[in-house]
Amino acid sequence: GPMSSLYGSDAIGGVINIITRKVTSEWGGSVTYDYSARQHSDQGNARQTQFFLGGPIKEDFLGLQVWGRYLDRQADDDVETTNGFSKADHRDLTARLSFTPTVDHDILLEAGATRLKNGDGVSANWATREQENNRDHWSISHQGRWGWATSDVSLAYEKSSREGEASATQTDVLGRKPEVENRVLDAKLVMPTERNITTTGLQWNDTTVTDWNQGLGDRKDYEFSVVQKALFAENEWSMTDAFALTTGLRMDHHEQYGVHFSPRVYGVWRATDDWTIKGGVARGFKAPEVRAVVPGYSYLRRNRFVMFGNPDLKPETSTNYELSALWSNRNDLSAGATVFYNDFQDKLSTVTTTEVWNGFIVMDRVNVDKAVIKGVELNGRWDITPAVAIKGNYTYTDSEQKSGANAGAPLALTPEQKANLRAEWKLNDRTQLWASTNYYGKEYGNTLTDVAAPGYTTADLGGSYELSKNISLNAALYNVADKRLDDETYGTVNYCRTLWASTTVRF
Repeated sequence: GPMSSLYGSDAIGGVINIITRKVTSEWGGSVTYDYSARQHSDQGNARQTQFFLGGPIKEDFLGLQVWGRYLDRQADDDVETTNGFSKADHRDLTARLSFTPTVDHDILLEAGATRLKNGDGVSANWATREQENNRDHWSISHQGRWGWATSDVSLAYEKSSREGEASATQTDVLGRKPEVENRVLDAKLVMPTERNITTTGLQWNDTTVTDWNQGLGDRKDYEFSVVQKALFAENEWSMTDAFALTTGLRMDHHEQYGVHFSPRVYGVWRATDDWTIKGGVARGFKAPEVRAVVPGYSYLRRNRFVMFGNPDLKPETSTNYELSALWSNRNDLSAGATVFYNDFQDKLSTVTTTEVWNGFIVMDRVNVDKAVIKGVELNGRWDITPAVAIKGNYTYTDSEQKSGANAGAPLALTPEQKANLRAEWKLNDRTQLWASTNYYGKEYGNTLTDVAAPGYTTADLGGSYELSKNISLNAALYNVADKRLDDETYGTVNYCRTLWASTTVRF
């Protein structure tokens, strides 16, 4: 999260690390087909096919990997009223070439395309209107092992577009095709020594949006762009065999908001063989995304709300504190607890208003001058026997706006509690069963009213069976209790009780 200098403050919600699958010494792959059958006929079934193929073109020198998927989902009944799931036809394909000119250098070339088609026809309602969302992307990266250091450099490009079907009379849509282009350069150098691991690097991100400004109503394309650059340095110092201290500094330069420095310090103490204590403090910086600050720029959210750009938005900054205690008997039982306190200035948020624009409820983008998010996270795992285990986690979050008209109120879209519990049972080398339950607490700012969306609990169960060395069968019953969420009460829609089954063939 924000404790990372490498990923910046946008990582406050978590970072996805893409793990590259190594090219194997032999050709192989897999094909998976799965089907989702809903219990109630008012929601549409879905089927999906996925595949992966990879192997060497020239062993230890050149390899190829190709993967993709196809999803066919039927529409729910009366989507315009329920704001449920529309018809979907999704296809994507990606290929990656890996080139190893020497044992110390890897070069990856990757390119792919995604084609998502949702909805059907030219309905005035975006929930059912046919739309095509296209994404094309490529990247080139290099990893070097220099003896004294390792380096990672990558350049990535993606272009996404959306186009909705429209009749000649639907002039608010006819001819509109918004596009987003992202260009990202990442470079990182890691230098280990006897007691230190030092990391330095830079990031460059250029985002361009081309779209109509619907707030102006002139049906012309406008180009909005922003460039954000960053330099970072981080050092992990193993002061003793039991204690390591990490310090870091990140400098972000945003062409609209200028330069911001985000320092951090984090310590890890292995107090005993069973106990580890971790904690730290970090500053964070998060700029509004490019469309959020364009005057009059509007786009729809969940087919019920419209959000306008606010040129007066400020970047969000924060000071984040974290303290964790982890325990393990190094055998069959482990547990952990983390307390966190995040102090925000100019927290980026949204407010649902009573205004209506072209039939849509207006949501204002705002800065909350001062806000606090604090809470605790608990997790644990117990291997009851070598074949049976249970694990779970719980998060309690107390959020509060400290200033403005809503002082004392919780932040929007911040659930108070979340928890899940999962049990796993390995019957034998071929068969496994599992069951899980999930709780999502009450949440403000996600419905049409000032009333909080109530908490709810769902449960799932499933299992897997290895039919042979190359064939796996999986099945699950999702939403066992058939808990239905409606958009008006919960601000979201879920699937009813669903039977899911899949078959994977490896070769």
